[in-house]
Amino acid sequence: MCAKDLLVLVHRTVAGSGLDVYALPCVITSNLTPATLSQQGSTPVVRSAKFSYRPELDGIRAIAVIGVIVAHVSNERFGNGYVGVELFFILSGYLITALLLAEHQRKGTINFRHFYARRALRLLPALYACVGAWAVLGVLARPEARGEHYLGVLAGATYISNWVRALSTHTLGPTGYLWSLAVEEQFYFFWPPLVAFFLRKKIRHTVWIVGGLVVLTSVWRIVLAENGATKARLDNGLDTRMDGLLIGACLAYVLARRPAAHATTMNRSWRHTMWISALLMGVLLASWAFPAISPEWLHNYRGFSFTVVWCFAIIAPIVAFGRRGDGSAEHLLIRALSWPPLVRVGRLSYGLYLWHSVAIFLFGSRRLALTGAARVVPTIIAMVVLALLSEKFVEQPFIRRKTRFHSE
Repeated sequence: MCAKDLLVLVHRTVAGSGLDVYALPCVITSNLTPATLSQQGSTPVVRSAKFSYRPELDGIRAIAVIGVIVAHVSNERFGNGYVGVELFFILSGYLITALLLAEHQRKGTINFRHFYARRALRLLPALYACVGAWAVLGVLARPEARGEHYLGVLAGATYISNWVRALSTHTLGPTGYLWSLAVEEQFYFFWPPLVAFFLRKKIRHTVWIVGGLVVLTSVWRIVLAENGATKARLDNGLDTRMDGLLIGACLAYVLARRPAAHATTMNRSWRHTMWISALLMGVLLASWAFPAISPEWLHNYRGFSFTVVWCFAIIAPIVAFGRRGDGSAEHLLIRALSWPPLVRVGRLSYGLYLWHSVAIFLFGSRRLALTGAARVVPTIIAMVVLALLSEKFVEQPFIRRKTRFHSE
């Protein structure tokens, strides 16, 4: 297999636009085929609009949402919501940036109206169905907690939960988990126009600018921490949590602009990096069963988050070298992440993320006084049922309308 062919395979993930990546834990639903690339300076030329669906990326989504759910169901005794959200951020930052680059490479422009229309159709119906349910469930909250509950409903509906948590003492009660959706949507309010600006001005080596923004975000976190910023401020602010999204975007730029290398060198890199990714994934899963493996300083060491580096080291090899396409057997990690039940969870992950806290609220009520398996089992069943109902009756009807906004 020649280097050019391998480069084509590496770039499949940035060659077309059909990926349904318009939510933090969203679904990828496109049909994709290899693209033809050529190098002109630092910018690849794409002559194909579509590339193959990659189930292992949905597998990553499944791992991420399971980590969040386990943490919340177990009251943080197991799992790790922080790491799960970071996996979502990095993967989402990569995918959407790749789509923006691919659309510009094909059409010479980015249609923002279509971009935001697709996001709205993917995100808002399910979000508002969930927020509406929270508004109704407010009557079940303890009287002294209802004010916080309805503040959370309002903040979740307007994508400002993260800033309410960051700049006040409010936790927003059971709807506080919507902070992560707010971070992502605020990021994508300004990121596509910034990408378009870089492309329009034909700025060379944009990857270094994006990498600089990652460093700047990390430095800013350290500055805030050294000046007494609260943990809530560091964990919830857009300015302190967008490093994961940016590092994912940086990966998209690297893969889109990397020059062809000798096939032997790239195959050797593939073997080494995939095993590193597998090892780190194993440590991640072990840390969810034994939380002491993932101490607090890993997420916030005087403002610096090692978790971003950890999650990036897991995702980058999978994205870059996951599917070889040369007839050889896929790596064990790719086969594991492509396991159909895991992929199905990944495809359902947006709904699971939205509705899992509703199920926890219902079956964790003090009125029911359920404990152990009597609480956990119906909670899990309820969140899956709610996510499936949301997928069928709320999300899919609007997702079908997105086709009118797909770029040709």
